[in-house]
Amino acid sequence: MIEQGGITRPSINGSGSSAHHNDAGVIIYDRDGGARGHVPVSVGSSGTTPSVLATPLDPKQLYVLGTLEEGSCGRAALAAVSNPNKYAVGFPCGLVPWSATIRNGKLVYLSNDPPGVFEFQADPTGQSTQYYPPDPTANDVALKVPCSVGAAQFLVSPSGRLIYNCSTEVWYDEGGTEVYSGNEDIQAIADGDMVATTDGVMSLKDGVTVAVPEVSPLRVALHAHGNGFHMVVGGNATSDRLSLWSIDGAGTPTKLGDYPTPPAHVTGSATVSPLLTADDTLVESGLDSTSPTVDLIFRLRVDGTSEVIYTEATNPVVKLHISQLVVAP
Repeated sequence: MIEQGGITRPSINGSGSSAHHNDAGVIIYDRDGGARGHVPVSVGSSGTTPSVLATPLDPKQLYVLGTLEEGSCGRAALAAVSNPNKYAVGFPCGLVPWSATIRNGKLVYLSNDPPGVFEFQADPTGQSTQYYPPDPTANDVALKVPCSVGAAQFLVSPSGRLIYNCSTEVWYDEGGTEVYSGNEDIQAIADGDMVATTDGVMSLKDGVTVAVPEVSPLRVALHAHGNGFHMVVGGNATSDRLSLWSIDGAGTPTKLGDYPTPPAHVTGSATVSPLLTADDTLVESGLDSTSPTVDLIFRLRVDGTSEVIYTEATNPVVKLHISQLVVAP
């Protein structure tokens, strides 16, 4: 765990896997997109009228894969952090939130039940936030990631390449061609066959890891940049400041700057995994010290920016609970 500014963060090191009318019908779609009928759905008396999230997804936008109902399975919803009252629904109870990413304007996610990697297609939201589609994966596209028991993990590069594994040390390209077999814990993929591992960087072409000790021990977040990576690293014995580093394909580290401390009223353990965006903004979650049950999302930049960008104090439709921040790779 990494402490800084009153926030406790997990290190990602060594953790690769780390609505509708009353008495009306909702159109349910087959996997190929064809309508297969109407299913009557009862809508509760409470709930607000939904506002639907626009698609395709903006690769420069920050999203949160949150929930319409905290503590309930099968109520996940996707919204832009800047407007958590506009949302899209249609996720299974078996959704693995930390897996979600954006590829070519669409959300891709891992599910344990039904097992597989899916490209999300939004379902009808209807006329009340009380409604949720009864068969949420029916219109989602199952990607070609053949595994006997379902994929365990997948990663996407900035150019859209997808690799995955099947609970083993073997990684495959989308479609099933083997690209790596070995002991390295792969955590992200850049372009040009480069991947980030627990200890540094590695090319899938030769399977040789270049250790980068400057950033390996206390890595908080990372993001692919071209053929290399930008990484956020925790503090050391002399400072608890988080720092931003660039690692090129040869494993050469370059420090780019330090992040400020979180906003003064943010405290507590992070409930959402830290996320580094393409413009090197570090986005995290915490609690409001003036109201400890209120979840927050805040952002830090090396230019000194430190500000809250989402708060449950406003009672947004999409809340955090067990959630994940989502951005394009």
